[in-house]
Amino acid sequence: MSCSVYNEDYLPDLLPLYYRRIFPQAVFYKWLCYGDPTKFNKREISFTLIGDVYIRYQSFNTLEEFVQALHKKFPIKMDIGAVYKDRPQLKTSVNVLIPVEREVVFDIDMTDYDEVRTCCSGADHFRRALKIVDEYFDKAILVEQDILGTDERLEEFLNNIEEDIRPLFKETMQNLHTSEQRWNAFTNTFQKLSREAPFCVHPKTGKISVPFDPKYVDHFDPSFVPTISQVIDEINAYDAQTKQQEQSLQEKDAELTPSVKIRDYKKTSLLKYDCKVLLLKVKV
Repeated sequence: MSCSVYNEDYLPDLLPLYYRRIFPQAVFYKWLCYGDPTKFNKREISFTLIGDVYIRYQSFNTLEEFVQALHKKFPIKMDIGAVYKDRPQLKTSVNVLIPVEREVVFDIDMTDYDEVRTCCSGADHFRRALKIVDEYFDKAILVEQDILGTDERLEEFLNNIEEDIRPLFKETMQNLHTSEQRWNAFTNTFQKLSREAPFCVHPKTGKISVPFDPKYVDHFDPSFVPTISQVIDEINAYDAQTKQQEQSLQEKDAELTPSVKIRDYKKTSLLKYDCKVLLLKVKV
């Protein structure tokens, strides 16, 4: 029976199939290593499980250890935290977990403000927002709005950072004067924002979080992102067709060598969302 029409009630059954057959675990690991495996084992990766169970301060020594956790817990969501000086799992034995580096994150809400937004909504808003971030952030936010230009604004900004690590930023940023200078100092240290991991499944819609190259944002429509149900059906359809073709060919030639095994995600519409995008290193 086809399961392309997503039903949230079936998610507990679909997630084990997804993580065992489709989730690109090797690419995910290579991306977060940035060429240095020690970065991965000091990176916090939190899991949200079915039932809103939230597990923080996880870190994994190896790809195999990470995969074992995925196959045991089947998270509906993963958030990627900072790389810390010590392993996040040691939080109980160290006084303060000190972040060493972190990617800059822009969280674009797709529909949260559609009732008050007048320019656009949904996917159109998403494309417009990305263009603003890419082309106009410095001018519109740092120069024109001057969000960090006064001590009062800086203090409001710093209050968004966890209290135990706030002093790491405050001293450096207070010694600078313009929003641009303070923003650069901030991003060169660490930005304490969680980021949902690519290739997670949204529990309400079933849609898969996908990476894409921002150069092609005009061609990206989030409303057409595949669902977990859809990609599982695509694999089943591909395998059935391939099996039928191989049986037909072997009837004609009994000595025919079986075809090379193809990774399951390459049998699906996820293939168009190039995993290589993840391997572009972002330095902050």
